[in-house]
Amino acid sequence: MNALFVAAVGSLVMTAGMAPMPGAASANATCSATITSSLGSYNPLTSPAGVVVRPASVRVTCGLVGSAAGHPIVVTVDIQPSPGGHVMRSAYGRSKPLKYDVYLPDGRIWGDGTSGTGHLVTQFTSSGTQVVPAEIHIAGGQDAGVGRYSDATLTFAVSVTEN
Repeated sequence: MNALFVAAVGSLVMTAGMAPMPGAASANATCSATITSSLGSYNPLTSPAGVVVRPASVRVTCGLVGSAAGHPIVVTVDIQPSPGGHVMRSAYGRSKPLKYDVYLPDGRIWGDGTSGTGHLVTQFTSSGTQVVPAEIHIAGGQDAGVGRYSDATLTFAVSVTEN
């Protein structure tokens, strides 16, 4: 038998750029976001019709300086949509892509607010890091090869507003 059991093992690590807070030069916040998840093993024979769910962590880090320090700011982190609107994302490894989506704690697909997707929103009153749980949902029944998978096309948009 040749490759009846196929597993995908890897991790997704994506980092967003910095977002300065709009407003006066003395009010400044710089924020970034990173998502990490260990995909673990994936066997298309044991979950052919279902979805494989893996935990993920989103780390949102903000540095507040000047008049921004001590005042609440709202940080919105969006995942930019795939070309042509929302379609399942693809992580690439040695062979075929592995289709997946990232879900927010409220059960919505994390996106940019279009096509039924949701925003990740958090609030800061001082510099620091917040960890928000998320989930990676890998579509069942995919014939992906053994190897490490990553998604270089995943792009975050981080915006900061005063509350």
